[in-house]
Amino acid sequence: MPDIFYVLMICCISVLMSSSVIKRKNNFDKLKLEEKIDRYLPLKKYRVLKQIHLENDDDYFIMDYIILSTYGIFILNVKKYGGTLDGFENEKNWLKISNRNKQNISNPIYENHLTEKRIRKILGSYNKLPVHSIVIFTNDEVDFSHIETNKDLIYEKDLTNVIEKYKKDQYLKEEELSLLYEKLNEIKKL
Repeated sequence: MPDIFYVLMICCISVLMSSSVIKRKNNFDKLKLEEKIDRYLPLKKYRVLKQIHLENDDDYFIMDYIILSTYGIFILNVKKYGGTLDGFENEKNWLKISNRNKQNISNPIYENHLTEKRIRKILGSYNKLPVHSIVIFTNDEVDFSHIETNKDLIYEKDLTNVIEKYKKDQYLKEEELSLLYEKLNEIKKL
């Protein structure tokens, strides 16, 4: 009888320890995107602008994040879509299919394209910097495999890996990065 007690106690301790590890992993996975960005992108090489209000011709929109770096500019468009997405990179709208319901939604790649056009106008002499368009889906259940594009459509957990792949060439010095940040930060205040 005491052997069974010890076996049960060891099993319980083992389960508690493994659930603690799982909780820590889940807590790490649940860090808000903003916290991930602040945590993984060193201020020396990256500057983050959040909730940028932009106008482009007749369009007015808010971009979630613009990350300026010595490696170029990252436009991050964060979506909470679920279901299956279908469409093409250059279309203004996509089709979202969820629980047999179909809905037209705004194409986030198109939104990023408008943002890029507006930023290039503002950048002046820096308008030749590479701009990396990234659409981030916070819902791991979304299926975007039907979208044909060479742009980055990713799940939130993949953001740091995608940014890492662009760390090949350095286009700006740190001083230039600071000046560019100040210039773009001004449009945020408008």
